[in-house]
Amino acid sequence: MAKTLLEVIEEQGISTYATSQGRHVAHCPFHENDREPSFTIYPDDKYWCFGCRAWGNPVKFLVDYKGMSAKEAQEYVGIDYEFPKTEKRAIKLRNTLKTGKFVYDVAKIYHEYLTEEPGPQKYLVDRGITTETINKFLLGYTDGAVINFSFAEEYDMANEIGLLNKAGAESLSHRITIPNIIDNQYADFMIGRTVINDRIKYLGLRMPKPIMGFYDFRNSPILFLVEGNFDYLLLRQWGYPAIVMSGTHIPKTQLPLLRSKMIIIVPDNDEDQSKGPAAAIGINSSLPNSIILDYKHLKVKDVGELGEKGNGKELFDAVVQEQLWNIPFLNPVWSRYLPASLDLIHAQ
Repeated sequence: MAKTLLEVIEEQGISTYATSQGRHVAHCPFHENDREPSFTIYPDDKYWCFGCRAWGNPVKFLVDYKGMSAKEAQEYVGIDYEFPKTEKRAIKLRNTLKTGKFVYDVAKIYHEYLTEEPGPQKYLVDRGITTETINKFLLGYTDGAVINFSFAEEYDMANEIGLLNKAGAESLSHRITIPNIIDNQYADFMIGRTVINDRIKYLGLRMPKPIMGFYDFRNSPILFLVEGNFDYLLLRQWGYPAIVMSGTHIPKTQLPLLRSKMIIIVPDNDEDQSKGPAAAIGINSSLPNSIILDYKHLKVKDVGELGEKGNGKELFDAVVQEQLWNIPFLNPVWSRYLPASLDLIHAQ
């Protein structure tokens, strides 16, 4: 039988106090000088600190407080655990439209759950993601116990696309979910970004992986290509025609979509900079009309880290302003698709 959050917390030697509202409170274990107990334990096995805003469930508590892995924490709590394995190749969907509507509906459920949970919202805001972006891109969250299918067809479809793992649990558990929405009614893919110490940072559904964001900017002559989905969200928020490959390479079948466009590759800066980011160099060699944006001097690993700075957009704009205008075949038409904070014509 699984342990409750209250049991898990008390087993760590943390004293709790019952309230008249049916909750328990404690002095927060995540921040010092918590004079009045601000760490609140709710009957539904969730916690929230009104001081430092720590949040989560029993598994997340053990990951954050004890430094356990997700697997160790789930085993400690008593939840049957099977680590979701990534598939070497995506499945072929039997009904693309029906599946796209199903994924969109699940994304809405995850989004509604996120809007009711202050913890995941704070996590996104701390990363520079605004409420407007959360709503526009239907960002969501699941703690592993959000979806409840009423029909066998839904359950079968969830298994088919990898929304459920082999143990029948939600594969995107403890992740911020990011759907790729088409025409505001379908989602042809969804990926989750872990919020705990999980060895897989991003985990996508077992579906054909698109170039996320391409549909929105299919007519744009210039695109900003990033590796990570939070980088993508931030650039979109800042007004850039951004797309994301959700990894370190683009499948050969998708390269033709990009060859007629000017591609600005925005690399991660966590690789050996003496040779340059390998993923970016590989893509650059595959796309004749592409350049690699160099922002190493900003001393950040990626755009996501830049977004945590109050002036992240201004710093990024300055890099683009300086480097993009040096392209020999500069096209003034690009300015229509770029943020208003950039001035392509007068920069020439």
